[in-house]
Amino acid sequence: LVKMENLRKHMYRVQQLAQQTVGMAEKSEVRSEDLLNVEQRVETMVEILHRFKSKLGDCLRSRSKEENMEKRRKKVDEYNLALTLFQESKHLNTLCTNGDSLLSSVMSLYASSLFLIVDDMVRLDMDIEKQVFENLMPFLEAQKSVIHIKEKLKRLVLDMDAAKTRLAAAQSRGEKVEQIQDELANAQIRVENCKDSLATEVFNIASKEIDMANLFSTLIKLQMEFFETTHRSLESCLSLVNDRIAKHPRRPVFGCPLDEHLRNNGREIALVLEGLFRISGNALKIRRLKASFDAGEIELSEFEHDPHSIAGVLKQYLRELPDPLLCTAYYVDWMKAVG
Repeated sequence: LVKMENLRKHMYRVQQLAQQTVGMAEKSEVRSEDLLNVEQRVETMVEILHRFKSKLGDCLRSRSKEENMEKRRKKVDEYNLALTLFQESKHLNTLCTNGDSLLSSVMSLYASSLFLIVDDMVRLDMDIEKQVFENLMPFLEAQKSVIHIKEKLKRLVLDMDAAKTRLAAAQSRGEKVEQIQDELANAQIRVENCKDSLATEVFNIASKEIDMANLFSTLIKLQMEFFETTHRSLESCLSLVNDRIAKHPRRPVFGCPLDEHLRNNGREIALVLEGLFRISGNALKIRRLKASFDAGEIELSEFEHDPHSIAGVLKQYLRELPDPLLCTAYYVDWMKAVG
């Protein structure tokens, strides 16, 4: 029976869609212009976030399904550079018979700094994956839910329009219409409920725009911390490198100014000397209203004949106040007043 009913509905949908395509039947639009506008804005925002995630992912040079730090750092080009410099500096140093090689020492210092920077790069990539990518996913998943509900709403609207067409045809032929009227009423209820669910999902996403923006704030902070750490590492490395160069004893003597030569040798002269309402509102509509208020997309014209849902939203607002309306600070005084 269920399969037969589904097959019958599908046949009516196909017929209705065909008639709408050739202009023989009207196509209902149950969503308000405001909802359509917010829906389009939300869809655009999520598409942007999706492209942002993809392009940002291309910027991560140590991306890997593994959390292993060592395996990830080997994906970074600077790691191979640092490793090469470190190995070559050791090799060069073995060839120096009269003390440490200046070039070997400088290469080793720079390699050590690069290893630290690579570790910071890997940590930055992992932090971006956890704090940005993982927090992006709920928005992308929520949009998938919106798409699913829109498809469902499209089918339900076709069912409703098909029932209207069949009702009009039956009335024109003078046939009994009670069953079709019941089907139409049920279809309209299902459409209304689905529309409320869609609006709730859309407004929920719209209300999260500040959370979306905060992802960029998080990314900027992470990158700022990385560049600050990298700057400190390179600054320290530069200081050490310059110090090694300045203190390197072996340097040209001929063609070197005397004061520079004395300074390099630590001498002053060339010669060494001896120094609230009762009736509960519709839960779906309350959730929709709550979401629309959070999103700043307030449209109350559809609720002119539904004061209970409005009251329900007011009660929900009062329940969710961080500090009760009568103030926690005056609890003892209120108890005394009641007593």
